[in-house]
Amino acid sequence: MTAEGLGQERPDKELGRLKPHDHVCLIHDSPDEWPVGMVASFLALGVQRGEKCLYIVEAYRTDEVRGRLHREGLDVTTLETSGQLAFHESESYTKRLSFDPNRMIAVLVAEAEKARDTGYAALRVTDEMTWALPGRPGSEKVLEYEAKLNRDFFPRYACLAMCQYHQSRFDAGLIKGAVMTHPVVALDDHVYHNPYYISADEFLGEKRAQRELEHLLQTLEGIGESQRRVRAMQETIEDIVQTFEARDPYSAGHQRRVTKLACTTAEEMGLPQEQIEPIRQAGVLHDIGKIHVSVDTLTKPGRLTEEEFSSIKAHPQAGFDLLERMGFPPPVPEIVLQHHERMDGSGYPQGLRGEAILLEARILAIADVVEAMSVGRSYRDALGTAKALQDISWKKGVLYDAQVVDACLRLFTNKHFRFQ
Repeated sequence: MTAEGLGQERPDKELGRLKPHDHVCLIHDSPDEWPVGMVASFLALGVQRGEKCLYIVEAYRTDEVRGRLHREGLDVTTLETSGQLAFHESESYTKRLSFDPNRMIAVLVAEAEKARDTGYAALRVTDEMTWALPGRPGSEKVLEYEAKLNRDFFPRYACLAMCQYHQSRFDAGLIKGAVMTHPVVALDDHVYHNPYYISADEFLGEKRAQRELEHLLQTLEGIGESQRRVRAMQETIEDIVQTFEARDPYSAGHQRRVTKLACTTAEEMGLPQEQIEPIRQAGVLHDIGKIHVSVDTLTKPGRLTEEEFSSIKAHPQAGFDLLERMGFPPPVPEIVLQHHERMDGSGYPQGLRGEAILLEARILAIADVVEAMSVGRSYRDALGTAKALQDISWKKGVLYDAQVVDACLRLFTNKHFRFQ
């Protein structure tokens, strides 16, 4: 399998795209021994798909793991009684004083064949790799074991495995090797296709250093290309905005002010930078669809006719279509499309409700409303920021997302945000 693109979805959905024959490395630094939610989801998916689930754990932790899985929603007692869930004590790996990769692979082969012969769709295994901690007998062979699994086991048997490596308990060299010996990596609740994976023959042979160097150079090339694309996109955005604002002087500064408020609101809500950046791009482009609206309509001082208002209302769809054609990555076009939607479904162009509206679009919508009321237009004087804040407060939870409204109000009342 290639797990490319998995990191864009919820963790349970990402895990759901994994299939038998996948070998996953779960790297975590949880204060607990293991990331309970991710592991429980991994096993629950196996139960749903009719797979035999095997948890390899140190003997002294077995009861603790049972209890934690039960609290996460797995009926552990019933699953164990039926045989669909089993615990395998990791001490058996080193009973002969030294870990033998070939012997452990034979154990997994036997378990996979047993699962197949008893009617299960596949074998699903998760393993707390603490038995491989430095200093334990045979622990130096763990990477040999992982590479041999890729060569001798996963191509032949319907097994999906997730090996758990606690980052603070292993040295950096072993973690690096674990990454290189797994085609798929789970990190920070996301699952990724692993560009640093090295095939078993290369890892176990003389080409390992050469492949590591190739991966490093490819990564540098990829970073450079990504930076070039970002710079080109930023230049394109600036060109579009300047052209649009030159056509409509009353919109000059509007999109930048809306962008500043939207991004600051997103920061106040604690959103990560990778979620704020699309808001920034959509903010400076959110009215770009008005390029299809006549200047006379945009600058008309009096009341708009029904036809003129319809042309204005078409601008989110027009903006979406334009950004799609230009190749802007999601969710930027979608945010532009939805910035006039309202929580109760009274917005346009799609009449979306509640969480069907992107959070980023809900943030941009409030910033747009507050700026529009605070600053004057060709057809009316400014109503003032106080009036704007009163309006979104009254309509909180009806037209506007309550969490976003609260964050916006805090900016003005507690942190003295002002439009420049």
